[in-house]
Amino acid sequence: MEKDSRYQWLESRLIGTIEPKRDALIQLIQNDDNRLSIEEFLENEDITHLYILSQSSSHLSALNSIPIDFNSYQRIVLFIKTNLTNKLTRENLDKDVSLIELYPGETVHYIDIITRDVYLPLLSCNLLLSDIERDRFLDLLHRLLNQTAATHTIQSESVVLPLPAFNILAHISQQEPQRQQSILSILENTLTNWSKQIKQLLQEELRPSFYGREQNSIKDQVQLWTSRINKLNNLLVQLDSPFVQDVIKNLARNRSPYLSSFMDIKLEITRAVTHAERNLSFVSTLSPWIFQINNSNYLNEILSYLPSLMHTLFLIWQHSHYYHQKDKFSQLLEVVSSEIVIRAKQIIANNISSQTNNTSMSLKDALSICAMFRGTYLDYKEKADALNSKYMIPEKKIDPSRMVIWHVNPYGENDPNKEISSTNDPYSVLRKSSPWPPRNAKCFQSLNALIERCNDVQELTSIITQFNDLSSTARVGGTLTSTMDAMLADIQLKCSKSLEIFHKSCPNLSHLMDNDRFDLAFFRLRTELKHFEHELAWILRQCFSRATTLSA
Repeated sequence: MEKDSRYQWLESRLIGTIEPKRDALIQLIQNDDNRLSIEEFLENEDITHLYILSQSSSHLSALNSIPIDFNSYQRIVLFIKTNLTNKLTRENLDKDVSLIELYPGETVHYIDIITRDVYLPLLSCNLLLSDIERDRFLDLLHRLLNQTAATHTIQSESVVLPLPAFNILAHISQQEPQRQQSILSILENTLTNWSKQIKQLLQEELRPSFYGREQNSIKDQVQLWTSRINKLNNLLVQLDSPFVQDVIKNLARNRSPYLSSFMDIKLEITRAVTHAERNLSFVSTLSPWIFQINNSNYLNEILSYLPSLMHTLFLIWQHSHYYHQKDKFSQLLEVVSSEIVIRAKQIIANNISSQTNNTSMSLKDALSICAMFRGTYLDYKEKADALNSKYMIPEKKIDPSRMVIWHVNPYGENDPNKEISSTNDPYSVLRKSSPWPPRNAKCFQSLNALIERCNDVQELTSIITQFNDLSSTARVGGTLTSTMDAMLADIQLKCSKSLEIFHKSCPNLSHLMDNDRFDLAFFRLRTELKHFEHELAWILRQCFSRATTLSA
């Protein structure tokens, strides 16, 4: 670095920005790949970028293109050539090379600050440019500010209404009155972007992604609606802020046509808050029962809570307009079913070949919980379907005998369904058809899979218990011949080895009930046990054929 003054120039710039350790600077140059990238930037006129990447003050690396793992670095210094015709020398480095600091973790925030505080004043208020060019920069840079705000909204999961650069607009309004129309256009575009952001949030619960796969518990559902309420209330606070009100007043003063459609949006947000609070109040009623089920250590207590849980679900379906919808109620049932499945899995013993009855009893307890939940659901399903058919508005059907080809319900006083469709109708929720899903519906997929698996494993544990009893029989020798005793001992030994292989593949049964590796190991073990059963059956037939009396 002492021989080439250009390296000293790079070193001084790095010390002034990221402040690396001396050893890090030395290693940066000594590394062949780093030195090649730096030399390419200094010597090759076609290479216009040099990225100095810093993961810490003691580690630096150099590249000529932006790295794929951009966000894994703490800070990045970018050297970029501004004059492509000249070869870099120590004399023209200050003029032909520009330095930019990048912060991968705060890129969006960094762009917002640089755009608002640097480029907007420089380009939109530059008197060396024409009015058309300045207005174009004013519009483009405000669009960039709107986009950075939208990106920040996605990253932080909170809606932030982008504000225009008020200081720049005020300066233009005072110093250049002829550009008032450009200022009005910026404010109208800002209002339009606000409307788009707010409408996207209002329509969020209509999208399939609103119920994500990660919302698999009642606690997550409560958090989902709480987060939505907070977002909407945050919007109301922003709309009441003096900055937003200033934009609205300026547009009203200029009689902007965009303002009329925006004025009703606050009422829509208030309605959405009320709707979300109502849904939160309904889904929160399930939390106490789920808490009791998850924290109870006795089977009878868990079973006693299931009817109350199902009755609460029935009341939610009966009184909530939102959860009375078929798809929304199915999603809620899937969440509740997942809670029951998780609780049932927690009581299943880990060791499938245990000599005690713990495994068999835990499987029976898990099956009891699932069976009780399913049975209670079917009882309430029958009750709900009866209510559904009783209060639902009947659909008009064409009577072929009367040759009716068109039927219209009249409005006004002659409407036959006027009374039952009024807001005072106590059964208004039940007017819409919403039958409960059958027991084999998709929302019960995890529950049905657990029941099927528990039945299989329970059968398997009984077979394993019987094979374990062969060890004492093989030691005593009760098959009349030494050859058959040896065969019996061999069967018991092979069974033990098969179980050992199974446990190596699946050491924890309760956490692998729905695992592909468990499925493969379980199938292999069951196949081998069936083969051992056939061998044991042959030995039993030989023993029966040689026995002369029943007592023998």
